[in-house]
Amino acid sequence: MNKEIYISKGNMKLGNIWNISLPPILSCAKKLPCYKTCYARKDYRLYPGTKKAWDKNFNLYKINPDKYFKLLDEFLQDKQPEYFRFHVSGDIPDQEYFNRMIFDIVMKHKNIKFLIFTKKFNIIKTLNNPPPNISIILSMWPNLPIDKGLQKKYPVAWMYDKKNPDPRIPKENIIKCNSNCQTCNKIGKTCWNLFKLGKDVVFHKH
Repeated sequence: MNKEIYISKGNMKLGNIWNISLPPILSCAKKLPCYKTCYARKDYRLYPGTKKAWDKNFNLYKINPDKYFKLLDEFLQDKQPEYFRFHVSGDIPDQEYFNRMIFDIVMKHKNIKFLIFTKKFNIIKTLNNPPPNISIILSMWPNLPIDKGLQKKYPVAWMYDKKNPDPRIPKENIIKCNSNCQTCNKIGKTCWNLFKLGKDVVFHKH
């Protein structure tokens, strides 16, 4: 692994999926309702090694975005994974990042299936025709406004909080996450295929 960028090979929940992450809050949209109970923020505080890795990626992008995407490109060329996920923690920092993610990485590596959950709705609105090898999922939270135009274009990941249930969660065409990606992966990488399935997904608050 290159010492200038940190790319992880999954975790207990995600399974054997290569992914890259950024620090929570710092790379996210401002004043989100999920800040106080963000699971990634807890990991960021509790695990110094995790914090160091996510900070390393974010700092490299801010200081030298060319190198950040060059190293990611080289990694993907070397490993040739079937699946890759952006941002188990964090979100798209800015428009430049999103553009390069799509045009320098996703469109170049057409044999890899990419996945990203995002609350940066204003940024992804700039993409008219997503490449077929990336699944973009709108990440929703109670009291977070949703763009109706984007909702027609992309599947939604709804967060269910039994203390504050979101009345917008659909009653039909919904998949309930079992919180174990490894089990789900065995039946076809559901989150990678939500658009094809015509379904949203619901995650229980954790």
